[in-house]
Amino acid sequence: TIVKELKSKKLIGNDWPLLIYLKLSRQAGNLKAGEYSIAKNLTPLEIVDILTNGKVTSRRITIPEGWTINQIGDYLQKNNIVSKSDFLVAAKKHYSYWFLEGRPANSDLEGFLFPDTYQISMRATANEIVSKMLANFDERVSGDYKLEIRNSGMNPYQVITLASIVEKEVAKHQDRL
Repeated sequence: TIVKELKSKKLIGNDWPLLIYLKLSRQAGNLKAGEYSIAKNLTPLEIVDILTNGKVTSRRITIPEGWTINQIGDYLQKNNIVSKSDFLVAAKKHYSYWFLEGRPANSDLEGFLFPDTYQISMRATANEIVSKMLANFDERVSGDYKLEIRNSGMNPYQVITLASIVEKEVAKHQDRL
């Protein structure tokens, strides 16, 4: 099916040589699903390399520091990435991260969606975007911060909530310290 699609898009000429190559090289089972951007001047072997290595087309999104979940949802919807409502639903789901300990069941993830620039697939879902942002938060909150949170006498959710309030209310950087 993939080879026929490549032929119909005029990315390859005859499909038989590529089908035989995929069968003999045992690469047919290694083709990865996804949305690809393939130039017309590539050789069949270059195309196979793209499809077996999963070099899918992606897009870049940037979530600035200080944005609320509603602002992130507006941005994602405005840029035709996912709907705001899907994003808001995804931002209320249960995720298993140490820093969400103590999070009330009906609360959203305000303060936990790490602001950054992300590469996402062209067909990324709201759940995938939220998961990526939470994984980034987990990666960025190093061992020293984890220890400080654990020694604070509060659960991680309380510490992050307090930090978010301070971030919104304090005008000068030195006052945050």
